[in-house]
Amino acid sequence: MRNHFTGPALPQALHNPGYLPFRDTFYILGGFDRGRNKDEIYKYDPESHSWILQPFKLSRPDSVVKVMIVKRSAFGKIEQLKLKGEINIEILNVS
Repeated sequence: MRNHFTGPALPQALHNPGYLPFRDTFYILGGFDRGRNKDEIYKYDPESHSWILQPFKLSRPDSVVKVMIVKRSAFGKIEQLKLKGEINIEILNVS
């Protein structure tokens, strides 16, 4: 069974952002608002029960952000990774 709670409102309305659960918190990445794609990344701080705008952003504004956590070892050296098609990989070093 999942636990749900009412949290603080985001600083801005966002439609279709990416969600990244990480340790005891989660991140919200990108999204769409008022006709514009967004590049901001917010982190939820459970201690202060607030959203913190991160000092880093997506490399481009995007409203269709898909996020997952993988071990770096799954890809070997990122510089050697060859991709075809519309795949964009961004490495966020979060702690």
